[in-house]
Amino acid sequence: MSRSDPSPRRQTATWIALLILPPFAPLVWLWLSGSDRPRFLSSWLVRTGLAVLVLSPVPLVAVMVAAALGLTDDPNPNPIGFGLLFVAATVLSTVLLTAGVLLTERELRRGA
Repeated sequence: MSRSDPSPRRQTATWIALLILPPFAPLVWLWLSGSDRPRFLSSWLVRTGLAVLVLSPVPLVAVMVAAALGLTDDPNPNPIGFGLLFVAATVLSTVLLTAGVLLTERELRRGA
């Protein structure tokens, strides 16, 4: 298998993502990592951050779907608790992803 280097635009794209939508900055770094991506994905911090990011909107979406299907008494529920849970989980996943990316990048630079 040939080794593909990280994209030369990785740092610029990550900074742009950080300015526009901060939770996506570590994801951009991962996406543009080339053949180092499996190394990043082997980090438990990165895997946990991705799992939290993917699972965090599930309760909020479940309430919205239940209301749309008429399964709730209120056709327009106000799931403020689930919304706050989503925001808190997004912040937590961003911290976990960033820590995992930074620690793995440090290990990769030491090994190189």
